[in-house]
Amino acid sequence: MSEVAGEPQDHPHHTSLWYAHQDANGVDTWNFKKGKIVVQGKPEVKVADGAVVLRESALWNSAEGKTVAKEAAVYRFGALADGSRFIDVAVTLSPADGPLKLGDAKDGVLAVRLRPEFDFKNEKTSALNSAGDEKKTIWSKRGNWVKYETVVDGKECGVAMFDDP
Repeated sequence: MSEVAGEPQDHPHHTSLWYAHQDANGVDTWNFKKGKIVVQGKPEVKVADGAVVLRESALWNSAEGKTVAKEAAVYRFGALADGSRFIDVAVTLSPADGPLKLGDAKDGVLAVRLRPEFDFKNEKTSALNSAGDEKKTIWSKRGNWVKYETVVDGKECGVAMFDDP
């Protein structure tokens, strides 16, 4: 991760928007320690229905290069009439060879790097999930949705993620 003035360097694997898991058949694609995700070919990018659509396929590989899963993903980036923005993510994971087990791990599956103002050290930051858990107690828990809110440059800002049934 390149250094940006004022941005913490505490999680070098938090670089963007990503889909990964700490334990996919024992392979850690979240922290890049025991594996990595290798994009196959050139992603397809087009504009459709007022959104930018990116399609990609990737392999989830162990450190030794063994593929444990195949990923097919579609990312839609757009804006609504009120000025709010959205990213719609649809990921399909398939086993490469034999069963695929996503273990009970702290880190996975969808994440997004946020501004430092969203850190819980900031007293203006709040987080809530669909089960009513707040702040750090939401981590590692499945939920129908999760939202983070804070103040950035004097404006209220928020990020929400929804699980699509």
